Amino acid sequence: MQVKGRHLVVAWMAVFLTVAGIIVIRDQRGFTAQKELRLLLLVADSLTAEWADLHNALGPMKRDELRTRAEALGLRAVSDSDLVFLPLSPDR
Repeated sequence: MQVKGRHLVVAWMAVFLTVAGIIVIRDQRGFTAQKELRLLLLVADSLTAEWADLHNALGPMKRDELRTRAEALGLRAVSDSDLVFLPLSPDR
């Protein structure tokens, strides 16, 4: 059986449409990932700015001032007995 020209055209058209469909699906996933990444970068930038503001607010305070404010909030300093060492499993 001999392959006719119209069959080759149909076969190449099917290959083209399949490749084009794969490219469209890949691009859509890429655009979705790009939107999520942009949102995460905005969140990271806002958290960095918030951290910088808090760091600048705490900068001029002395250690004693921070301790008195922490005690007023009900916080306490950590002692050595508060530390708990967790053993690692042998496979690590």
